[in-house]
Amino acid sequence: MMQVNDFNTVSNKAVSIIVLAMCVFFTTGAYAVSDEELARQEALILEYRLSLARTPADEAEARERIYLGMIGEGPDTEAAQEALWALAGLYLDDFDEPQEVKAQEVLEYFIKKYPDSPWIPQVENRLLWLYEGSSNQTRIVELYEKILQRDMPPSLRQSLALRCAQAWEAAKRPDKAQEWYTRILKEAGSNASPEVEAARARLAALKQKGR
Repeated sequence: MMQVNDFNTVSNKAVSIIVLAMCVFFTTGAYAVSDEELARQEALILEYRLSLARTPADEAEARERIYLGMIGEGPDTEAAQEALWALAGLYLDDFDEPQEVKAQEVLEYFIKKYPDSPWIPQVENRLLWLYEGSSNQTRIVELYEKILQRDMPPSLRQSLALRCAQAWEAAKRPDKAQEWYTRILKEAGSNASPEVEAARARLAALKQKGR
């Protein structure tokens, strides 16, 4: 049985396993796992959990290797999803410099590997936060539109819809921006708000520009 305290071995093996798992998943899709295989993975996860409990919180690289091991060797366990979330947080908060690109990659992998996970709303929210301010407008609007499919309070939906419309403008798609500004006004009805006024003003400006 693998000794999870041998961090160098864990790191090299885990990275190879997770890369292989990603390649298999993207080419063949999800697969059914047997009870025996799941039990084997759970046993490995227990070892990793014990190792994680013995690892000081300030040893980011050691914790990274443990999380990678959990993800690579226990992909069908709930612990793998927890490890992906924790790993993204580790990259953002625990290294000397935030490693935002690595965090994005981890969260993107999470969405593709576990699309039905209860963690998805949190993952999408954090991923959107990471992308905002970047030049990847296509991914930003994709995330906004996916998040806006959820049930949420009207005031929050209005605010996010406005930001979605603004993101479409930044992506040089005034047609899509107009769709969202129009939707904001339609859903608001006679109710006034700063978001409604902003949507009305931008919609008028875009229509004027398009003449």
